[in-house]
Amino acid sequence: LNDVLMLSQQDRAEYSLWLFDMDHFKQLNEQLTHQGADKLIQEIGCILKQLRDGDVIKGKNEKVSGVEELYCMKRVWAFRQGGDEFALVIQDNDFRVLSDSVYQFVVSNMPQNPKTKQRITVSMGIAKCVNAESTFKSADDWLEKADKALYAAKKKRND
Repeated sequence: LNDVLMLSQQDRAEYSLWLFDMDHFKQLNEQLTHQGADKLIQEIGCILKQLRDGDVIKGKNEKVSGVEELYCMKRVWAFRQGGDEFALVIQDNDFRVLSDSVYQFVVSNMPQNPKTKQRITVSMGIAKCVNAESTFKSADDWLEKADKALYAAKKKRND
């Protein structure tokens, strides 16, 4: 994240940090065993890899993976934060359009619970970095803001 903050200062591009994790992971882990839950985590990693590799987000008005109106992204980083928490860092200059596209792709491609056949749900928190010099003092500040947004989303989902 520190590297992205430096990039933001250099290229004046806007970046967003997306944190998300599986809802009710503890119950999934108990229901599916550790091996079954690990398999779901690996499947989510494959979904993120598609975003990172640019296979999903292409140019405007191209039909990709059954989704239209996706917009070009210059840089995407995807990584596992730990446990069932994942992160995306996306360079985006049209956040409103892009955020809907990315969210819909991630949600619609979530794997199913092999026992219940219900799609796994995720909660997401997003923190936007418009200008690293004035937005965040450090990567930890950026991560903290995204983390607070994630837990607000989880609380709202569970209420």
